[in-house]
Amino acid sequence: MSNSKQFLRATEDVKKLSKVPDNTTMLELYGLFKQATIGDCNTSRPGMLDFTGKAKWDAWNGRKGIAKESAESDYISVFNRLSDANPKKAFSLGTSTEDLRTEVKDRLEIWADKLNYDGDVEKQWAAKQKFILSLHESKIAIETDAANEQHYEVPTEFYLRCLGKRLKYSGCEWPNDDSTLEEAEDLSLSNICSRAQIVDGMDIMDLGCGWGSLSLYILEKFPACRVTSVSNSSTQREHITGQAEARGYSERWNGITADANVFTTEKRFDRICSIEMFEHMRNYDALFSKVSSWLKTDGMLFTQILCHREFPYAFDTREGSDTEWMAKNFFSGGTMPSADLFLYFQKDVIQVDHWRINGTGYSRTLEAWLKLMDAATEDVSKIMSATYGADQCEQQIFNWRLFFIFCSEVFGYKAGNEWIVAQHLFKKR
Repeated sequence: MSNSKQFLRATEDVKKLSKVPDNTTMLELYGLFKQATIGDCNTSRPGMLDFTGKAKWDAWNGRKGIAKESAESDYISVFNRLSDANPKKAFSLGTSTEDLRTEVKDRLEIWADKLNYDGDVEKQWAAKQKFILSLHESKIAIETDAANEQHYEVPTEFYLRCLGKRLKYSGCEWPNDDSTLEEAEDLSLSNICSRAQIVDGMDIMDLGCGWGSLSLYILEKFPACRVTSVSNSSTQREHITGQAEARGYSERWNGITADANVFTTEKRFDRICSIEMFEHMRNYDALFSKVSSWLKTDGMLFTQILCHREFPYAFDTREGSDTEWMAKNFFSGGTMPSADLFLYFQKDVIQVDHWRINGTGYSRTLEAWLKLMDAATEDVSKIMSATYGADQCEQQIFNWRLFFIFCSEVFGYKAGNEWIVAQHLFKKR
């Protein structure tokens, strides 16, 4: 967004702040606005009894000589300072879907502008380096219990109502405009196997396996492969166990429930695939070191992540943060990697290949999940009431609908070219 457009947006958004700025700040904004839109003060100072008029005139005249572009930038900076100090408008029950989407879009505009640091490459690089350093100093993962509760200990029956037939809980690539969710799931899983260079007879780990969509797909399409599915969720393991038994895969499948911080294994694998799990991790040096030790000498690691095209950041639960709602409700301890983030953590692995996928595919996937959820409102209500209690049912349904809407708007932003899906293939160093 150009500086002039950011300025015009700021002049509108300042009116929406929940906390009215103090008089000094209001005069500062007034002076900058007049300098940006008119230029140097061209009126006489009001009379001695016009106290308000004199204060406004002084605020404007005090900016004399400042160029229009500089006044716009200063106005934007003041607004951003006010925005950071203002509580965000709460997402509340009863808000219409249209209004939720509008609120999310408004927040995205502000967040994207902040990440861009007014196009200053030195500030962008400094922020990225600071974030990378923080990852080096972190545990492999934090707040794993909260993240597990938010996503993975939700009853499987809920996901059976909302996801596609393969229960693939990750972004899909879509064959064409009129494809079904099931076709998108199949294409995506086929592409993963092809890009990961999986061949029959391999030993494969599905790390962060979800409800087993990739594990079961590999067992189906590669009848000599052996798959170990690792998840932090007992309900996921129970579901995959039942599916493996029903399909006759039990002898070639093993399920493990474990925390990524402490999990280890003596077994070695030809391929380790991790689909949208690394966003829940922090210290990628330690993680890649651990994961690479589980690979055979010629083994490879394949990852798929949801990410920003350029700027990584952490989900922040602090009040007023731009990611507060998502951090508190769905991504406690999580990160939003940049598409290139893993290139800074290649002590134990080397990148072999890399793919970037437009975010609209994931947005379309989320809209499909939302549609399925809305079509099963009665069943979903019963599931949420049984799990969280009748008094929390409405809030839980609202949260999940907002989660799908929020993520859809994020990955559809700027035609899917800002937040995207990235895939990486690594070999052991």
